[in-house]
Amino acid sequence: MNIIVVGLGVIGIETVKSLVEENHNVVAIDLDQEKIEDAVNRYDINGVVGNGVNYDVLKEAGANNADVLISTTSNDELNILCCILAKNTGVTHTICRVVQSDYFKLLKNGQDLGISLMINPQYEAAQEISRILRFPSAVKIEKFEAKIGLIEYNVPKDSMLIGIALRNLNKTVNTKVLICAVKRDGAAIIPSGDFEIAEGDSLFITSTQKNISQFFREVDHGKKVRKIIIVGGSRTAQFLCQSIEKSGFSTKIIEKDEDKCDYLAELLNKTEVIKGDGTDQQLLIEEGINTADAFITLSDSDEQNILMTMYA
Repeated sequence: MNIIVVGLGVIGIETVKSLVEENHNVVAIDLDQEKIEDAVNRYDINGVVGNGVNYDVLKEAGANNADVLISTTSNDELNILCCILAKNTGVTHTICRVVQSDYFKLLKNGQDLGISLMINPQYEAAQEISRILRFPSAVKIEKFEAKIGLIEYNVPKDSMLIGIALRNLNKTVNTKVLICAVKRDGAAIIPSGDFEIAEGDSLFITSTQKNISQFFREVDHGKKVRKIIIVGGSRTAQFLCQSIEKSGFSTKIIEKDEDKCDYLAELLNKTEVIKGDGTDQQLLIEEGINTADAFITLSDSDEQNILMTMYA
């Protein structure tokens, strides 16, 4: 595919890297000539120095023949406008990075503007963490779309599933799920109803979110997450708390900025907000880190997040 990436920040560079690894034809656009030269030399792509919100720049990048344009700059308004112009220039599909939650909600159905997909990185990260908390035994979780999901689950030793034929699975776990594929000893298997589950099998399970939740309640009694501690009142943390409040978790969030604490306390209904420094080990002990099922660090400092996680 012919793909244009606008903006070579952290997300833009990672996007370019992933696309090149998948053998797509990539053209990058950025105002910074050094970033363009570095990306061209490192990833063997084409680059255009200029503003993505410019018809001439988009045409030079080949927008009239492009399959996809992805705008990943740090400016929401520029990303939105870039996608609109790109669509008018002839790009088949446009993907827009949006950080501000107001824009994300307002333009969630932005197809009317010619935007094929809008992505909020903080929201997506929060949803991924939420899925992991709800299904801690899952190896891999694909996003639920239209209430249908796909989960990879490794069968542990002494699992109640061992020896069960798939035709009897739904009776055993008292819910309706479909094992659509199994990975055993490195080989992929499309199983029949007579297939018997064995220790170490990787099961690829699909069903509704409700049924998959019931499946894990039946097979993994000891791995349910109940008590969660979050450090850092970032936008990702806000999205996460709003998501997991619906799941009945007991959640605390620790934030040292008083204004953020006040905002979080007003925003969140079922989350306990603690004013304090998450790097303070004594505070973490007082707030129950020893009995927490999950500890999540979402502060603005990568180094502090790593250190706090190691301590936890």
